Formats: sequence, C-alpha cells, structure tokens
Amino acid sequence: MLPVDPAVTARLAAFGLDCLGAVAGLGPADLQRQFGPDGLRIYRLARGEDSGGVHSVPAQRAWSERLVLDGATGDLEILLGGVRQCATALGGRLTAEALAAGEVSVVFEIEEAEAIAASVVPAAPSGNAGELWTAALGLLGELKPQAPVAAVRVGVTRLTPAAGRQADLLRPGDGAREAVVATAERLRSRFGAATVRRPRLALDPGDLPDDGSRGRRRSWRGHPMTELLEGIIEVRTGADGLPVAIRNGQAWGRVAEVVNIWRVETDWWRIPVGRDYVRCLLNDGECVDLYRDLETGAWHRERRYD
Repeated sequence: MLPVDPAVTARLAAFGLDCLGAVAGLGPADLQRQFGPDGLRIYRLARGEDSGGVHSVPAQRAWSERLVLDGATGDLEILLGGVRQCATALGGRLTAEALAAGEVSVVFEIEEAEAIAASVVPAAPSGNAGELWTAALGLLGELKPQAPVAAVRVGVTRLTPAAGRQADLLRPGDGAREAVVATAERLRSRFGAATVRRPRLALDPGDLPDDGSRGRRRSWRGHPMTELLEGIIEVRTGADGLPVAIRNGQAWGRVAEVVNIWRVETDWWRIPVGRDYVRCLLNDGECVDLYRDLETGAWHRERRYD
C-alpha cells in the first residue's frame, strides 16, 4: 500500500514486514540502514506523516434546461415564455443545491440551421429563479433568429457555493438589505450601471446654508448645529487603540474623554465599507467624530458639534 518502488515493497516482504503496522513499528535508523535515504521516507509514510497534503481539483460543472417548442416559431412571446420556463426550472435546481452561477447563456436551436447563442457574466452570481431569469432576459435582445426556432436552452456554468449568512432572527427585517442589494444589481444588469446609484449625503440636513457661504458651523433658530468635516487627520492612540490626542494645525489637542465608539460595516453595491467611529470630547470642550478606515488604518475627520 506504500507509494514506493515495487522492489522496495518486495524487500520489505522478504523481511516479514507485510503490513503498515509492522513497518511503522521499526525505528527510522533501522530502515535507513537497509534502504539508505529512502528508509526515512518509508518510515514517515508508514506512520502517515506525508506532508504533501490532499489537493483537490474543482470540477467544472455546467447545467442546462432545454425545451422543445410545439412547432418551430419566430413568435417572440412564445420564445420568451420558453426561456422563462427553462430559467425558472434551472433556478430552482440552483436554489436546492445552494449554488450560484457565474455565467448564464441562452441558446436558440434553429430549424435546419446552426444554433445561435449569447452569454453573460452577471454583476453578481445568479442563485435563484429570479436572478437567473433577469440575466436570461437581458440576453434575448442579442439573439435575432433568421429562421423559426425549434427549441430553447438556458445554461449555467462557473457554479460556486451561493453566498449567504445567518440572519438575526431577533432583528425585524434583518434580510431587507440583502434584498435591496439584489434588486439593485438586477436593475443595473438589465438597464445599465447608471440606473441605480449609491446615495451620497452632501451635507447635514440641519446645516442648510442661509447666507450662501460654506464650511462654517451655524445655528438654526437658536439650536446647536454641526459641521461636516473631511480629510485625513493625525491621531495619537493609547494602548487600547483609542485616540488620546488629535493634531489641529501645528498643535495637538488632548482628548479629555472618549464619549462613544461604534463600528460601521456595510456593502454598498459590492463596495465594502468598514469604519471604527469614535466620538471624542477634547480638552477645550469641543466634541468631534472621527473614524478609522478598517482597510487602510488611516484616521479621518467626520463631524464637529457646537
């Protein structure tokens, strides 16, 4: 059973060593005296000490669903219904196996002519009937049969385990964000990247300008307001990683108290964002929000309070 030369196996048998346990019971020095440098390898193999490990080669899987139409046709509604039926069936198989497709294709089999096909790599892998149908629907505009179509086929390749996570059962609507992201990706895939855009806050709603100027803190009807800040800032941190001093121009301001800390981790249209926020009360009485970018480690200013 050892992966060694047959002559070595025969010699081991001549010594009465006809099983792995008998070989493993010998010392490495004894085997080296009989087999030279190969003796140490035999000793390690017999004791299961092969350091090579197991290297799997992922199989290239491809699935498809085919529908033979009731008579060759060029009717778009019939072709549309056939593709949808195939996509729905194939999407059900993907969901049942917890898989997602990295590439989707649609094939029209033409009567007495060569089949025509189109394929696409979706922005995100398609793992259910809805996502697969959206990808297939976007391909129909590329297929322009010049003769009646006898059968339609929807195929998927580059199958990988479907991404997912355990939802928080104690938090109502915990899966809503994933549903919004998936819907946005389907819209962008079908109608273009500019269809859905990431929202961006231009300024704090309470900081609406009343004199046309910018970059100054202001009050509205006597209430304290905030000023939005931006840019990287130098920060000195303590042993716990929290700020102890913040550079303001040429001087350093001491942090009197860290009022609050929180983390923001989200995934805006597949652009990951991770930040550690800190609200600091400075020695001069000013209160500021800072955050540390989890990817770069740089500190940024976010907000200053009156």
